[in-house]
Amino acid sequence: MSKQQMIEGAQISLMLPSHEAALDITERWQSVGRLTNIETAVLMVAVDRQSGLFGLNVDGTKNVTLKKDWTPDDVATALFSVKVPIKTAPGDAQRDAVFYTEYPANHLRLLSMDKAGNLRIYEISLISQNGDFFVATQCVYQTRVYRDVDGIFCPQWPDNKWPQLMELVGVLLKDHRTKLPERSKCPAPERINGKSLENHTGVVQWYNLAQGYGCVITNKGAARVHWSNLTGMNGQCFLEPGQKVTIGSVDKPKSSLRRTTQFRNEAFEVGVAN
Repeated sequence: MSKQQMIEGAQISLMLPSHEAALDITERWQSVGRLTNIETAVLMVAVDRQSGLFGLNVDGTKNVTLKKDWTPDDVATALFSVKVPIKTAPGDAQRDAVFYTEYPANHLRLLSMDKAGNLRIYEISLISQNGDFFVATQCVYQTRVYRDVDGIFCPQWPDNKWPQLMELVGVLLKDHRTKLPERSKCPAPERINGKSLENHTGVVQWYNLAQGYGCVITNKGAARVHWSNLTGMNGQCFLEPGQKVTIGSVDKPKSSLRRTTQFRNEAFEVGVAN
């Protein structure tokens, strides 16, 4: 039995200076080895125009536009791409130089919409951990849009927290708004009660592969968890939303030019609970 594609209707490839690699993305991660002595790689995604997938641009202030399609309108497949800079952290006497990519320049986004208001946002990213590079595919948002008196409502971003996206979604659904479910049918959001958690435990609220970190809820509040603080994992280091974790300690966040944060806490020595 063949494996299902991570994103139905999308074909992902990575172009390097020496060759182009077509990626059979049936898993969240695909190793592309160590990328050294190159300045850029190009992530490309070809999507079926009938799949309901759109390339998505999001800038630093969360303004949203549809990504440019590089193929003629009469072609059945749309093509989206992004150049990903490969950066270098100089080595020293104890270690070799480390090659890496940085968010937000390391990924591209796809928006998936259907007529029933089901919405997904995917991120396809080129990331590195300890010098090893991977192409990662993640559905970072999965939600639904509802019909409201004043337009549309999405429980993922209540109180109009991402109006730019909702404006774009409204345009895409303008001919189907009357078929959306009413807002009154929207289920109440689930919340994690951190105060009920024991010391040195937490629950993963979210984790973003392209950024390399996520958020865990603890009895001390929300804490950032970086992939380098994950323990007991073979190969790729990441967490899943809803996972229960053990935490060695919660302290003030580490900060550097590559790792700035607005989190007040950071979780260290984090492992998945048995």
